[in-house]
Amino acid sequence: MKNLLYTGILFSLLIIPVMSIQAQDMNNTENKNTGRKAKREIRREAKKQVQQVRYDSLLQIVSDTNFVFEAHTVYGKRGNTTRLNLMTNFFSLSGKKANIQLAYNQQGSIRGQNATGRLIQYNIRAGAKDKLIVINGAIEPNTRAGQVLFILTIFSGGNAKLEMIPLNSNRFILDGQIVPPENSGVYKTLPDFKQ
Repeated sequence: MKNLLYTGILFSLLIIPVMSIQAQDMNNTENKNTGRKAKREIRREAKKQVQQVRYDSLLQIVSDTNFVFEAHTVYGKRGNTTRLNLMTNFFSLSGKKANIQLAYNQQGSIRGQNATGRLIQYNIRAGAKDKLIVINGAIEPNTRAGQVLFILTIFSGGNAKLEMIPLNSNRFILDGQIVPPENSGVYKTLPDFKQ
């Protein structure tokens, strides 16, 4: 009986410290998890604030009709894609002035098409939840060849998709990014860019 009592006391003396160590480990892991969750929340909030600032600046330059769409990819009729040079392929709006330049990647001088015109229609639709800005508009080229309709879809990070629909309905789609004119890297020898 005495042995049983000593064994019980010895056993309880060994078990109690082990249980307290396990309890401390559980508290440490809970503290680590709450710390990680707090850091994750802080990062999420910071990311949301940065996205909101970007969205507000994009909405501002689009509302002022003062931006440059720098194209880096064109989509053909059958879905084939061609990479473009950001410096020589763009669509710009400055007030009521519009400028479109497509200079395909060829050897030698800059070739392609350049058209200036006047903005005759411009509607902005901005989504608050998905941070998507859609612009429907029409341009009248200086050649009086008829209207060119365009749909510009701007995503939250500044990436955009431009769909141009000329009178002959040979629509084409460009992928690129929206930037303010002062941050643009386009080939600035055109009359619209001269000061």
